[in-house]
Amino acid sequence: MDMPQNEDMPEGDAPVAAAVPDPIADILEWSAGRPTWQQDALRRLAVAGFLTEADKAELTAFVRKEGGLPVEGEPPEMVPLGAENLGSGGSSSGVTTRVLGIHDIRHVGRMAGDAHLTFSRDGLTAVLGDNGAGKSGYTRILRRVGSGRGDDPKKKILPDVFADAPAADATAIIDIEINGAKEAFTWSAATLGQRIPGLTVFDADATQAYVDFGNAIELLPFNIDIIQGLIEFCDEVREILSGQVKALSTKLEQTSPKIAEGTKAAAFVAGLSGKTTAQEIADKLTLSADQKARLKDLRQSVLAPQEKLRTKTVLAPLLDAAGLAVESAEDLLGDAELEVTRTARFEAKRKAETARDLNAHLFEGCSLPVSSPLWKEMWEAARVYAQTDSHPDHAFPQVEDGALCPLCQQVLQPEAQKRFRNLEDYVSTQIQQDAEEAAELFGQRIEDLDAALKEVEGTLAKLDLSQEDPVLAADLAAWRQAAQLRRASIDTWLDGQSALAPVPTAVAARLVIASENTRQDIERLTAGAGSPEAQAQAAELRELEAWEVLEAGKVGLEQRVRDLATQEALQACVDSANPQQITKFFNALKDRYLTESLRDAYAREIAALKLERLKVTVTPKKNRDAAKFIIDLDGRKITDCKLSEILSEGERRALSLAAFLAEQSIGGGCGCLVFDDPVSSLDHSWAQVIAGRLADEATRRQVVVFTHDLVFYDKLCTAVEGTGGPLDFQQLFHVRSAGTAGHVDPIRGKWNSQKVKNRIHELKTMVAKAAKTADESAGQYERDAKQIYGRMRDAWERLVEELLLYGMVQRFQKDIQTKKLRYLTADPVILSRIESGMTRCSTYSHDNPGANTDPIPEPKELAEDLAELEAVAEWLKKHHDTVK
Repeated sequence: MDMPQNEDMPEGDAPVAAAVPDPIADILEWSAGRPTWQQDALRRLAVAGFLTEADKAELTAFVRKEGGLPVEGEPPEMVPLGAENLGSGGSSSGVTTRVLGIHDIRHVGRMAGDAHLTFSRDGLTAVLGDNGAGKSGYTRILRRVGSGRGDDPKKKILPDVFADAPAADATAIIDIEINGAKEAFTWSAATLGQRIPGLTVFDADATQAYVDFGNAIELLPFNIDIIQGLIEFCDEVREILSGQVKALSTKLEQTSPKIAEGTKAAAFVAGLSGKTTAQEIADKLTLSADQKARLKDLRQSVLAPQEKLRTKTVLAPLLDAAGLAVESAEDLLGDAELEVTRTARFEAKRKAETARDLNAHLFEGCSLPVSSPLWKEMWEAARVYAQTDSHPDHAFPQVEDGALCPLCQQVLQPEAQKRFRNLEDYVSTQIQQDAEEAAELFGQRIEDLDAALKEVEGTLAKLDLSQEDPVLAADLAAWRQAAQLRRASIDTWLDGQSALAPVPTAVAARLVIASENTRQDIERLTAGAGSPEAQAQAAELRELEAWEVLEAGKVGLEQRVRDLATQEALQACVDSANPQQITKFFNALKDRYLTESLRDAYAREIAALKLERLKVTVTPKKNRDAAKFIIDLDGRKITDCKLSEILSEGERRALSLAAFLAEQSIGGGCGCLVFDDPVSSLDHSWAQVIAGRLADEATRRQVVVFTHDLVFYDKLCTAVEGTGGPLDFQQLFHVRSAGTAGHVDPIRGKWNSQKVKNRIHELKTMVAKAAKTADESAGQYERDAKQIYGRMRDAWERLVEELLLYGMVQRFQKDIQTKKLRYLTADPVILSRIESGMTRCSTYSHDNPGANTDPIPEPKELAEDLAELEAVAEWLKKHHDTVK
């Protein structure tokens, strides 16, 4: 939606000043009932508008001290909020702030370190600069040290990212004046929370904060913002102290005495508090001689059977496993089984010899290793290949006349045919198969014997009978030694080279008996442990042992009491920072003072900025964190979409600017306002309205406007002239060769903002200086004179616009003010003098052809030309006075 153009639109209706509500009495009365540290926090918030990290540290230390907790050093005395700390000035209540200049900038983009931008102490300062001239660098610094919606204090200000050397933290010095006292404010990006009270910035981030992120604006005018600041700080205190409470809880849980639950000793520990005395602990933790003697008896009567039950419960399955393993090994090591093994060894050897004899008969004179297992595998592989690929339709091997070798596909000769037959006979003969099976049977018996002995070793390694049955333990050790000796003798005995070692004395049956006895003991011990008498003794033992543990850890319990006292004190501090009552008072203040004032102020700004066609209204919304007001368009609540999805970019900018100015107006307004391209995306009509509104605001406080828009700058100048307020103009530029920005043009900046009268005064100074230079250097005088004539030509042009046309037609202004026609003059002499003066200035300010030998006028002529300009200006002023 674009604003319709209107030739006769006024330059901006200044909002009518409204009576500022006075919540100071309520705030002072309420704050008197708050804890001391909260009163001091309110005072600091009222004075500075925010809490620094140092403030927060001091206040948190006082909270701890007030709660009886130790602190490092001595916190400063808390000073309550007083009427002298409060005023009508928004977040900088009672503070009149002026920003006088910025200089000594380091590591801020490509800003020049020697740049020095100054601002007028009063009225409006317009800072004009092309893109890349340094406006953003200055506004970013002001954003960090000031306040404004959408501000993120942790947002980085980058150095020159194209520089080779790494940069340090960004720094700058801002000259300020607070309540008439001047000071140099040193800012560093490394320190968060540095603020200049009363300095407020409106920029693109503020636009987003007001309307782009939803359908609500957030306003916290006059002194109400200190209440929200206190809420936010209370939340921080609660978070910090709650973390310490949690850490102590974790410590107490981890260091809790390891004693039986359900005992009176456990109940005593659970009942400890920060108020428990050392004497109370000592009285409870001293065991008498009778109690110690009883504890010793109970350990014999209760613990011994319990320990025995645990031991036997573990022992029983081990005895079972050992019995089975030993029994199997005893069978395999017996004479009868070994005779069977020897027979298998003999049969394997005999059948192997028979197979070798057959091999020698079939392959007499052949060197093939046909008895090799690998050779047999090769033969079987050849069989599969022949029956699958080479000779699928013939039996294997194919040996008739003309048959081909299944591998090389050559015709088999008679000798090869015979060899193939013999190979197949050898492989398929039962003798060879019997030899292999016999060898396998013998090998399996030896393998079973070794496996049984290995199992015995494994089970006996886990079985310790040295305490339960030392005799059986010794016999098992002897059995293991004998079994190893008998196994070592078997190999040579099979070869007939030695006799067998003796058979180990059997112990398997004894292990079975031991297992049965152990299970009977388990049943008896289990039944005894379940008796009422045994259970009573066990409970008594648990109780006495728990007290014994506590007595040994007496020092730990005393430390636990100290930790509990700290935890209780911390929790009390957390409770004291509960913001519930503060939030309740905060909402009451908004209901009582803010709602109607905001509605009125917003309506005034909407009218002043010509936004009535949007039909904007505001409705308060309860919120503990901010004073939020829902924006309605056309009298309808917008809930299912964002304002940024409805309004144009220009309308969002104008709407957010109205919200910003409303916030400032109901706050009383005495701080510096900085605007960064306030008319971005706005058409010329809206820009003219906003120029008028900012000019009006500059009559009440310091206003600084950064812009790249020359047309908007001209509108600002016109608007400020209309108010009669002071106007300062600064022009920024960047040096391409050095790659630096933020430079201030001291001549061009001042010159462009001056009227004819002031330009003539400055030209007189330049002419006087040039006259002195003429005697010293002709070349320098020529350069100075050409510059003076250029400036004088500018003054003639401004004379035409300002005095001859009396502002009826102005550059960058689209309307023609016909009411001023009566001030025009058609006096031919005056018109001729103006033309002649412009021509003469053009002649000497421009570059002339080389053949032109006209010399630069002497200083006397230069002064006469300037006097002519002044005379025409005086004639026109007198003419205006006559018309009036």
